[in-house]
Amino acid sequence: MSPFNRWYILWIGQALIEGGWEIRVMTDVAVHLQLLWRKDPPWKHKKVVIDRGIAMWEDARFCMGKRFIVYQEEAGDTRNHTFIWTGW
Repeated sequence: MSPFNRWYILWIGQALIEGGWEIRVMTDVAVHLQLLWRKDPPWKHKKVVIDRGIAMWEDARFCMGKRFIVYQEEAGDTRNHTFIWTGW
């Protein structure tokens, strides 16, 4: 595990390969990443909020569907990360 608790992406690239995509990412410090994606966009709904004893439909909630995880190809903490995504 990296001693750093913050990192950022320096570069990201993608290439179409047979059966999917190859996604490459470079970070400023060595970390181990996972690529999370979803088939559907998030949806929004309102939740009842009780304010001063009165119920109101005002509190917006954002819900996510099922997530899929793609693990990086490199072992351990690295600065260069490769993800092979084979599609839906």
